[in-house]
Amino acid sequence: SNPVAKPGTSRHESGFSVDVKGMGEVRNPTKLAKTIIPIFKKYGFEWGGSFNDAPHFQASYAKGGYKSGAEAIRAASAYYKKCVEGR
Repeated sequence: SNPVAKPGTSRHESGFSVDVKGMGEVRNPTKLAKTIIPIFKKYGFEWGGSFNDAPHFQASYAKGGYKSGAEAIRAASAYYKKCVEGR
């Protein structure tokens, strides 16, 4: 099973990570995984294989212009409310 972050701390909440279905396991990656891991890395993403989360890729908050994950999550939440909820 894959790790789960506490609410309010996930890179997924801030839009700085994505999970890709069909990656296999860290020690037994699929053909898809072998193809896309280098592509994601080329564009600055870290693969979750280093912390046993094969489907996970994440980008740096700092490279996105944020000082912390909490700041990025607040910005993503505010953007969501503005665009989707009309607030």
